[in-house]
Amino acid sequence: MRGRSCSRVLFSLALLSAASPAIVQQNPVPQAAPETGRRVLTVTVLDHSHRPVTGLKAEDFTLYDGDRQQPISAVTSTNVPACIGILVDESGSMRHKLAAITSAVAEFVRSGNPANQVFLVFFNDDPYLDQDFTTDPAKIEEALKRADARGGTAFYDSLIATADHLAENKACNKRVVLAVTDGYDNESRKTREYTFRFLQESGTPLIYSIGVPGGNDTISAPGRQTLEFFARMSGGAAFFAESSGDIRKAALKVLDELGSQYRISYDAPATSGSNVKVMVRAPDRKDLSVRVNAATPIVHIGTSAAARAAAGNLPSSSPAAAAVSASPTAPPLGPDCISGTVLDEDQKPLARIRVEATPAFGPNPYAGRLPYSVTDMRGHFALTGLAKGNYRLFARPDPYPRGQGVFYRNEDRTPIASSESCANVTVKFLTRFATLKVHVIDAVTHETLPDYAVTLRNSLGEAFSISRFDREAGIRVPPGIELTVQVWVAGQHHLSDPITLTTPANGISQEITVELDQRATTPAKNP
Repeated sequence: MRGRSCSRVLFSLALLSAASPAIVQQNPVPQAAPETGRRVLTVTVLDHSHRPVTGLKAEDFTLYDGDRQQPISAVTSTNVPACIGILVDESGSMRHKLAAITSAVAEFVRSGNPANQVFLVFFNDDPYLDQDFTTDPAKIEEALKRADARGGTAFYDSLIATADHLAENKACNKRVVLAVTDGYDNESRKTREYTFRFLQESGTPLIYSIGVPGGNDTISAPGRQTLEFFARMSGGAAFFAESSGDIRKAALKVLDELGSQYRISYDAPATSGSNVKVMVRAPDRKDLSVRVNAATPIVHIGTSAAARAAAGNLPSSSPAAAAVSASPTAPPLGPDCISGTVLDEDQKPLARIRVEATPAFGPNPYAGRLPYSVTDMRGHFALTGLAKGNYRLFARPDPYPRGQGVFYRNEDRTPIASSESCANVTVKFLTRFATLKVHVIDAVTHETLPDYAVTLRNSLGEAFSISRFDREAGIRVPPGIELTVQVWVAGQHHLSDPITLTTPANGISQEITVELDQRATTPAKNP
């Protein structure tokens, strides 16, 4: 695993596709058309100084659904508890901002509505669900201590995963994403356009962004545009922090808005869509601006349980209420299974290969001990007793050849769905390797550095850090693939410039020399 404990659960989506024949390709499932009935909007009203306006009454609002004005049933302005997914960028560009970010996020959670359900996602090359839904700020603060800046920025993939996790909690009546990032995506497999469509189809949460300067202390124009785009389409807002102190101020602005919003309900027509407009005319107030989030699902008035859930009035015995209030304990394991065969490059079965199943998104039901199966003489494995869900499979020899420095991370990352009929897959495993020898010298003194670690990244974005290996024997790598190499010293923030190379043919050794400037205050590029 790349510089992160194996107990951290990879948090991604089954809809992230890839080309391996061993993988079941997943596609977004079209959402069923909502039933006609009561619809609730989240509305933010701001004055000319961009401060939230409170104290407005129902008669101050006018609502249009499409081209027709609709009567408003009720307007409330209470601080409604929200389900909030906090998305924290821990890519390499955030290294010197991470302490300020985690401090601001911790204060945001502590100062919010005590009934808020919050979960925390870290992301760099991939998103990780580090803490699932909780009302306990201490759990979020404890998770924030595990932040470790490294890698690239897969913002689009992470936003999709976070919005999807929010949508899964059907009892949430106010869904919010708070993203703290520079917004510059260089790792996602999905595009901004795909992310936009996915959010529209799955129900767009309120998206707030805090733009933080990257490694060069600036927020790029593409990053700024991305954060503003998603905030605008959701009815949220993007704030930009030029300094560490501004991160805290921006977080408190978001909190102020969340506590000052209006909930407007009305009977939506059968043709109701996203074209909903709200206007405010208050006699004693001028220059008011309005932002609307219209993503709250329409609740059929005759469905009392759903109506209670949407209104936030769930009885304590309700399963939906339990889903909101429950701590992220392990769900019961199920009858599902994933089986298959491990083959080498010549399609021959391999024995004694350990295949582990990592849940594609959390919470992890296995309490840190992932299910695994070791292949028999025919290369067969069977992962049984799985909780229903999507998994990524990782293969390695059993026992693992520790200290040999082997780069195994070239497998596909697309999740595989478990099933009661035991989904059958093929896992390809490398047995042929080239050798890469990395020599490191100090960029100033040109003296050889004896203690260093190497981070390798392939063209799929798979990153793998190796710190304990025989420097003379080198690192075994897949032959004939493109790799990016960087070196670093444990406990320091200094990174070498990346070197991109094509590994030699099977059995051939290649040597490179990397200069590491240990005086550098910021890395030249993400590790």
